[in-house]
Amino acid sequence: MSYNSDYPDNEADNYRERGGRTPGNYPLNDSEDFYHEKGMPPTGYYTPPPPRRNPGGVSTGLLVSLIVIVVFLAITLAVLVTLLVTGFFNAPVPKTVVIFATPTIEPTTASVFVPRPTNTVTAFTPIPTSTPGVTANNTPPLITTAPATTNASNDPDTIFNAGNVAFNAGKWDEVVANLEKLSPNDGPYAAAKPLLVKSYVNLAQALIDSQDNSQDNAKRTLDLINKALNLEPNNPDIIGPKDKADTYLKGRVAFDSRQWQEASNSLNALYSNIKAVNSSAKYRDTAELLYNSLIQLGDVQVSQNQLEAAKSKYQLAQSLDVADKTIVVSRLADVEQRQNQTQTAARPTATPRPTPTPAPSPTPSCRSNFFAFNVAQPTVPNVPDKGSSSVEGRVLNKAKQPIAGAVIRATSGTFTFTTTTDSVGNYKVGGLGRARWEIVVLSAPGYAICTSLSAGVNLSGESTFIARVEFVESVP
Repeated sequence: MSYNSDYPDNEADNYRERGGRTPGNYPLNDSEDFYHEKGMPPTGYYTPPPPRRNPGGVSTGLLVSLIVIVVFLAITLAVLVTLLVTGFFNAPVPKTVVIFATPTIEPTTASVFVPRPTNTVTAFTPIPTSTPGVTANNTPPLITTAPATTNASNDPDTIFNAGNVAFNAGKWDEVVANLEKLSPNDGPYAAAKPLLVKSYVNLAQALIDSQDNSQDNAKRTLDLINKALNLEPNNPDIIGPKDKADTYLKGRVAFDSRQWQEASNSLNALYSNIKAVNSSAKYRDTAELLYNSLIQLGDVQVSQNQLEAAKSKYQLAQSLDVADKTIVVSRLADVEQRQNQTQTAARPTATPRPTPTPAPSPTPSCRSNFFAFNVAQPTVPNVPDKGSSSVEGRVLNKAKQPIAGAVIRATSGTFTFTTTTDSVGNYKVGGLGRARWEIVVLSAPGYAICTSLSAGVNLSGESTFIARVEFVESVP
């Protein structure tokens, strides 16, 4: 066996005798001979493994590159789907107007004018806070956003035109809603003022003509008249209605507060002014409020044994233009009886003369009865009394046709209010306090009433609380 001559012969022989290898494969220890004899690789040597290959012959680097590409494409697709779902591509793109400043021309050494280059920066920028095209140093900017479009609803001319159309159509609420948007600095303001004044006055008159005589209604009326007077302070056609509305509201508030003296003072002044101009004129329920205030004052004076003062209050109440004077007639008879008793006790008793028996008066023939056939009211809530509830309804004849001009009376204790039905038989009594009210038909033009049965309703005193009572004629 050959051996490496670089080692002494004795060492080479020693290895050959032991079955060893040449010094080029020098074993680490004696056990390596065992592995060599068995044909096994020695444990002390590193034998590199053969190079591995992926199935199919694809290298590891290429496979990693493919995986990275697939992951990137998946992420990109997910982002695109998200943007589509959220509508990102449908969002409007901000528009900018790029304005280039006029280039400055400067002469060169060769006397050739060359424009100075300008740098343009595109910006999707916010709304300017100053006047477009003007900066603090009066230098025109290179870029500005487009001016905001004027909203048609805020344009003074558009507002005026809308108010003018509503005025010609008699829609006073729409006139006020539009023209109140104008300011004194707007061009059409001068032309809008008379339209506003007329609309305020018409709205106030509509509230006066309504059968709602509550405090809220009276306050709204006065507010409208004051708005008209602020625009035309010297208009006599507004000053008069303003005084009436103001006096009525004072009387109404005092009446609802049961301050009978203040109520009668305000309402009597208003009533006298109205009758001085037109004896048949009326203003809301001024007469009815004054009538009840005077009766209340008279009752207080009777309780204090001031019979003469009470009698004067009752007589004034009897002179008022109200439909039903039953209560005051009874009060007058009572106070006169008290006065007679007082005078009789003060002088000697005289033998009374026999009183002749009056002949019975013929009983007028009657042909109609009226009774309530439909009574409806909400549940009465436990709320403060504002004296603003209402009762409404209609009056029909036996043929179920409406009766115009029928007199309706609402009574609660010593309080009495009356009203008449309109051309279609409807009525409404407003300004009623928290109490039980009896509603009855007193009279009807062309109908001789034998019996008229009343219907009772309970009211809360709120302005939103409305009861309904309907009457129909029946044949006796």
